[in-house]
Amino acid sequence: MLKKSIYSLIITLFFTQIVSAGQTDKANNPQLEKLGIDMMYFYQHPQQNQFQEIQEKAVKLLPKQDKHLPAFLVWVDVASKKYGWEINDDFFPELMNEIHNPNSPMAQFIADDKIISPTKLDMWWASFFATGESQYVRKVFNQAIKLKATKQVIDAKQKKTRREMIMFATLMSAEWSFKSNCQQHAKIRKFSQHWQKENDLTTEARALLDYCVSVKKAKK
Repeated sequence: MLKKSIYSLIITLFFTQIVSAGQTDKANNPQLEKLGIDMMYFYQHPQQNQFQEIQEKAVKLLPKQDKHLPAFLVWVDVASKKYGWEINDDFFPELMNEIHNPNSPMAQFIADDKIISPTKLDMWWASFFATGESQYVRKVFNQAIKLKATKQVIDAKQKKTRREMIMFATLMSAEWSFKSNCQQHAKIRKFSQHWQKENDLTTEARALLDYCVSVKKAKK
């Protein structure tokens, strides 16, 4: 059961899953796949008309209960703030109001970097894809480099809790998505080159940065 839970957690990363696996989402929806790809590379050439079109498509393709919707909401929110563009009136207004209300559970979840989950990883990636800013990639990286130490702690225990296994799976997702996006985005490889100059990197951090800098660009 725990192995099944780990697998289900790993594949919930929407943006990385689309490109790294070369497949559509569970619904096998080519339109949703195209939307995700457009969002992933938006930061390279941000255009207001495309920003509006992406919102329109998301409203048509995603139900309010979709597990990936929070990442879409964050993508739109951070893009709006960075470029000064208005959010479409019909883009999930109730949910956007929650994001803009600092007292709402959703806003608090987004703001608290101590809460780590596959959904939070997807939000960080969505924020990078919208803005191209390094801070969001670094947040994922900082989780990915915890994987080895966490595995050692868990392996040393005779009885492993579900919470520990879920955290382990989340860190696996962080490492996997970082490596995958290193292949997809030259900007992440440039970030990694810059971070290699830091003096206080752990062995795990240096190894992951070395991988990212040296990895070959994925074929589309």
